[in-house]
Amino acid sequence: MSSSRADGSPLNPELLGRFSERIRLSLEKEALTLEAPVHRREIAELLARVGDMTHYELLEIGEGASEQEIYDAYLKRARLVHPSHVPHLSLEGLAVGPELLFERATLAYLTLSDEERRLDYNVEVGLASSRTVPVPIGQERVKEERQLARRNYEMARRMAESGEFFYAIELLYIATRLDPQADYLALLGRCQSENPKWLRKAIQSYSRALELSPGEDQWRLEVASLYEREGNLPMARREYGALLERVPGHPDALEGLKRLKS
Repeated sequence: MSSSRADGSPLNPELLGRFSERIRLSLEKEALTLEAPVHRREIAELLARVGDMTHYELLEIGEGASEQEIYDAYLKRARLVHPSHVPHLSLEGLAVGPELLFERATLAYLTLSDEERRLDYNVEVGLASSRTVPVPIGQERVKEERQLARRNYEMARRMAESGEFFYAIELLYIATRLDPQADYLALLGRCQSENPKWLRKAIQSYSRALELSPGEDQWRLEVASLYEREGNLPMARREYGALLERVPGHPDALEGLKRLKS
């Protein structure tokens, strides 16, 4: 019997839009092969049941699904219900259906791919009597968290290489919370720096990375450059100067100070 569904918090419109754009591009690259009548029927059946479905049921995965299985299931479901199908399926005037399904599928993914949210959700829908029941203890728990963080980091790195920075950031938030490695934080800073509104967050991420690995001169150069982009010239001078103290004659640091003087 299906467990009762717990209503999740509404998704941030910007975040939902980023996921939507990524799936739209995926469909442009590789379209679905379903015939329109079959596609409409599947969407109608989902709409009829979505109010009583758990996140697991919506994505058609088991309660013990791995992070990769959750991602694959989300990709499959999101491609099926994406609102861009509306014109092709002659659903004009009924677009709210696919929009609702896409939002619920994305919420399901974000909930189940984060271990902490997933544990809370399992308790909320009655899949666990206590939040601590499914949690391994001691070194086994630490090992599992590190493995999950590493998988998220590797996936985020591939996303960043293909320019999908916002999605990579979501994965890195999880990775750095579970296991705040210097490499994870530096990649998070690089992805955040792609958004002019997030320069401060990028500086904070790089700074945390440097606390863990102070010898990474390239990261220090990135911090100086970000301060410069932000317009914080005193801090930019300080960081360029600190890099020159470590590496006298560093060409990029010298060039940065030259720009600031002009």
